[in-house]
Amino acid sequence: MRVLAICLLSLWLSSTYSFAANPKSTAVPWEQVSDAMPEQLSTRFGQLSLSSTGDSIGKNELLLAGKTLYRGDESTYTHLYQVFQRSDSDVVLIGNNCGGSACSSDVLILAILKKNAAPKLIEDPFLDAYPHEIKFHQAGDTLSFNLGYAEGKLKIAVLTPDNSLSTRLELLPAQALSEEHCKWLYEDALEACVSARGEDTECTEPETTFTGVYMRGLAAMSDYPGYKHDGFKAQCRQACLTGKAPDYSSFGVAVCAKSKTVNPLTVRSKADQALWYESIAKPFLIVRDQPSVTANKLGAVPEGGKVKVLEAKVKADFISGRKGAWVKIEWLDKTGYVFDGFLQKL
Repeated sequence: MRVLAICLLSLWLSSTYSFAANPKSTAVPWEQVSDAMPEQLSTRFGQLSLSSTGDSIGKNELLLAGKTLYRGDESTYTHLYQVFQRSDSDVVLIGNNCGGSACSSDVLILAILKKNAAPKLIEDPFLDAYPHEIKFHQAGDTLSFNLGYAEGKLKIAVLTPDNSLSTRLELLPAQALSEEHCKWLYEDALEACVSARGEDTECTEPETTFTGVYMRGLAAMSDYPGYKHDGFKAQCRQACLTGKAPDYSSFGVAVCAKSKTVNPLTVRSKADQALWYESIAKPFLIVRDQPSVTANKLGAVPEGGKVKVLEAKVKADFISGRKGAWVKIEWLDKTGYVFDGFLQKL
């Protein structure tokens, strides 16, 4: 666990706030944190709003009821994500970004608002994520955050009811890069490699000519399980030299850790093939030891992963806006349960 830096806000609220009745918290599955990035949000302790200070390049300050809650450097942008209600407090998820092409991820800050207490800011080097990847799970007063990937591992941060923060990198089973990301590398990033000949005529390091979305995209891709940077570097240089992309199959093996082997589904009987499904959950589908979101986690099937359904419609459920049922599956020589709202038949 990284050392946690918990800072008492220097400019804290001295006013008395009206503490409204708290709606009962219930455990929910992973949900996407809002990436709408509004400029205002309401809490039970006052209105949140973004503002600018001095010669700032954008809105770098977050106010609560007109008083400073968080202030970033004048060369950064502050984002407001979401407010989470707990039994005795509100938790505000804040982001800060330098705004340049090298700053594709946000530094995240958690602000704890509580009746008759100074706000607390929780900052930790681990709290860093790409905005579209941040997910949360609330069970009572415990908040868990899925922050995407780092070094091919899953980043998880948990805020307990006493406001302690624990962090971990969770190992994932060996897997290929998702089809969506592999195709972006092949269709978009390789095009930038070909265009690099205009600046790097020898195609020595075509990646150094990348700007904007390509630079940010490759920076993000380096953390994903299944991505092979050395493989992309070699494929990029070859595309730059020849002016054309390799075939997608060989690119997938070299860059996206795709298998060279024949898909075993092609040699199965039709009856057996009918039992196989593909995960469409992003970034993965959790496998549990019982048909319930509160059951113990056995593993995670990545997007595009294949599972065999052993028993259908074990228990009806409604999760993340999807109606379906828990099914018993076989995956990686193990059995468990997943929600079939995130499965599609092969």
